[in-house]
Amino acid sequence: MIYNNVTDTLRKWCLEYGSKALSMYDFQGGPSSLLYRVPYDLAFWLGTLTDRDFTDFTSYCQAVRDLLPVPVTPPLGHEPTMIEQYYIQKTEGAFLEEFSHLAPDCPSPGIPYFRVLPEAEAFFVKGKLAEFWDCRENQYWYPLSAVTVPSDQLFYLPASSLEGRLVELGALLHLPEKHAFCLGESWFTLPNCVETGDLSDYAGSECFYAAKDFRWLIYFSHEETVSFAGSIVPMIKERFEEATK
Repeated sequence: MIYNNVTDTLRKWCLEYGSKALSMYDFQGGPSSLLYRVPYDLAFWLGTLTDRDFTDFTSYCQAVRDLLPVPVTPPLGHEPTMIEQYYIQKTEGAFLEEFSHLAPDCPSPGIPYFRVLPEAEAFFVKGKLAEFWDCRENQYWYPLSAVTVPSDQLFYLPASSLEGRLVELGALLHLPEKHAFCLGESWFTLPNCVETGDLSDYAGSECFYAAKDFRWLIYFSHEETVSFAGSIVPMIKERFEEATK
């Protein structure tokens, strides 16, 4: 059986837990950063369970427990100190307590679709992005020089012009009903290749979104620019071109 409702409920809890901790510690480093790094990383790895078919709820529960201990990114580089271990165990304990109260038929929390692609599928998607757009992992993307694309199929915006308008942009892409591929960096450089129904808040990272048929591409650059290419450009221009004037 597929337990996306439980997975989504757990992901929502992790994201809320991490957000609360982040608001308290405001990107401070040190051991206290684990209070938001661990739940954010756990929210990501829960995406490996999305759409997976389990024989029963017991086998699903074991798969959830197998995600622990969470592989913290970036790695600590050393054995956890006592205080670091305390923060890790504190978060994981709270997570397991939340998990223990969930039933297999719990209602869906209604958060956007999020699935981490298995290795073979991720490899295929990355290959298609390189083939269609010369877009490659860990590489800046300069479409005017990297690929031959007609000028009417390219458009650029400053990232600031999309502030508060990501939902509007997603609606043009028919998200969340349709899904897109996302490849790029996250706050903690997870090996991010996912299928998603949402555009995440831009946080200064290199990030690509692509249609599942690869007909369009969006590139968020750390240089505070957003590049659009392919079939979506005319409607993006129509809706957002005033932001460049």
